[in-house]
Amino acid sequence: MSIVLLCALVAALNILWSSKQILKGVQKLTKNNPSSPSFIVHIPDFILNDASSPINADAAMNFILERKQVYKDRNRLYSWPLRGIGYLYEQHGVILAGKHSVHIHNVQENIVNCSDIVIWVRVNGPNDIFAGQAQAVHTPANLSNDRGISGSSSECHWEFDFDARVFGSYNIDAKLLEFQPNVPRPIQCPLVTTNASIVEPFPVRTSFLGFKMYRVKEMCCEICSRLAGHCKAWATPIPAFPRGPKTFARQGCELYFENETSLGVIPISPMIAKLNRTNHTEFDVPVEQHEEKVYGLPHHNDTSYFLGCGWNYWFTLDFPCLSGALDDNIFFGNDTVELIDVDEKSTMALINRDNAALEESSLCSIESESFANHSGRWVREPWPTEEECDHPYQTIDKPLFGFKGYTFDDGSPSKIYGNDDPNCFRRDDHLSFYDHKCIEMNCAMIEPSSLWKSWLHEERKWNGHWKHDSGCSYRQYTDMELQQCIDRRKLHGFEVEGRSIGEMIRGYLTQRFENITFYNNTELNDGTTVTISTFGILHYCYEPERLKEFFEDAPNVTGNEEFFWVSGYFLSSEREILCLSSRLREFSVLGENYLTPKGYKMINAYDMTAAMTYDTAAQRDGMHINGPPLRMILTKILHYLCSDE
Repeated sequence: MSIVLLCALVAALNILWSSKQILKGVQKLTKNNPSSPSFIVHIPDFILNDASSPINADAAMNFILERKQVYKDRNRLYSWPLRGIGYLYEQHGVILAGKHSVHIHNVQENIVNCSDIVIWVRVNGPNDIFAGQAQAVHTPANLSNDRGISGSSSECHWEFDFDARVFGSYNIDAKLLEFQPNVPRPIQCPLVTTNASIVEPFPVRTSFLGFKMYRVKEMCCEICSRLAGHCKAWATPIPAFPRGPKTFARQGCELYFENETSLGVIPISPMIAKLNRTNHTEFDVPVEQHEEKVYGLPHHNDTSYFLGCGWNYWFTLDFPCLSGALDDNIFFGNDTVELIDVDEKSTMALINRDNAALEESSLCSIESESFANHSGRWVREPWPTEEECDHPYQTIDKPLFGFKGYTFDDGSPSKIYGNDDPNCFRRDDHLSFYDHKCIEMNCAMIEPSSLWKSWLHEERKWNGHWKHDSGCSYRQYTDMELQQCIDRRKLHGFEVEGRSIGEMIRGYLTQRFENITFYNNTELNDGTTVTISTFGILHYCYEPERLKEFFEDAPNVTGNEEFFWVSGYFLSSEREILCLSSRLREFSVLGENYLTPKGYKMINAYDMTAAMTYDTAAQRDGMHINGPPLRMILTKILHYLCSDE
């Protein structure tokens, strides 16, 4: 374990109040949307309550030590250095702490590469929700940062910018996600063999039970490599379940160490011990039924590391966070800040004026989906009245992978929309509906407290939409208007490509088109097809070169088709090797660069899913993000199809 380097990180809300900053914001608006009319965005005068209070490094240290003691008291100390804040503290000597905002600084002289730590931030205001990744900012040498301290080559901080327009309470959530996100993936492990002699020099061995290990050999190699300097070799299948792939739900890795002190505490498997006590292990399976055992060595390259408490093929069953709310959380002395209005009456008049100007601005163009231009927020709106939505909201009993063939709880057909007002389409009676059932193998073995859900998860009567920061708007269509678009553009079919997320999109598409008739293309064959695809990006995480080749080889879009592809999501889990949020963004930008010149149109889902990644993901898996983001994906697609009149 390295010497502890106390790095307390100061956070302060980076809201652009000064006239110079406002001007820069206006310049950004017009640059991102040059077709929009010129207008000045007025940011009202607010007082940031208690914004200048100092960081309490002692309190941050106490928080770390208290969490470590909890692990010790529950005999889980072997898990402490593997997860979240425990990993950063024990392996890298880093403590993250913040005060109001999300402007994060290192207050010590220790070297910290801020680009090595990925932090998710969400700020919940009275009307708006802002979310995304805090950006690492490196201060050039001989320049002063915003604390007045001259920069050095190691000076850095994180920033999370958002445009707050309404006074009131703003709640801040910040959680660790990744360490060293930009490490390239090695092609393969250096040695994989059936020869057991390679593990004979290492007397200490321990097994653990993995979770959804799709690539068990590759995953065992990666796990051993992430324990760099400690783990000397690995093997699979494990002694408790020697039949290997024949018992897919019981995959795992056996890890080999030189001695019991190489990690301080060797990770052990309480899950295997528990299954053994209940006679669910297979130690006594006859040798002839054993899968041939495979042994391997770790690679010796740098590795990325998942810091979060979400689903992970290594940690979920045997090394869960004891508290999904605390063990990957950035410490704040107070996570709520008040924006106090100086002059409420005049401010509201200005806000109303500026909002009207924004609403009258141009429609969003497909160029606004580019990662260079795409930023925004979720905006809450009032729950529709019975006059606006005469068809009452209903929930289906199987919300995971679409709606086709499903029924409502009362047994009636699954027509969840049933209203001509498009605003009725985006209602959710309660957002907790989307994670109410886990259908994966071993779900019953997951400790509920290891996964986090926030206040948003319990929010009732949700009705909102995602709004682009440039002020451009997305048209929504009644059934009559949508039918006119279908007829005018001669759209004769919608094809959805992809795997599980593609199935979810197909479900919402079926729901939205329940009263729509497509163009009959059989006579004149002059219609236009529409394809919506995810390209299965999630399943390329381990093989990025294959994905690059796929993008390079993709054919041009022809004149009689529209092809929309949905970018990667903002993940809060690592279900497969290196299937991390930052990688999904990297792959999506790669796709944008290759596919846009060929006529493909990207729908940017990455930014929209950030706010919901912990709270509306099916099964709470941090990957199949459901509900409002999926409806907004479809809203965008219909907007770009039909708003070109």
